[in-house]
Amino acid sequence: MGVTQRTVQVHWCAEGRIACEKDPATGHWRIPGDEYERLRRGGKPQAG
Repeated sequence: MGVTQRTVQVHWCAEGRIACEKDPATGHWRIPGDEYERLRRGGKPQAG
């Protein structure tokens, strides 16, 4: 996608720009497969 993992986690996930949730057991962000595929096909995160 041309961005760092930090951008995805800190900006896109934490700011609610993409569909994701934090795993309560690990604290890691989880991005559903359909959202990942949408982004991979060129979908853009929502404006922040």
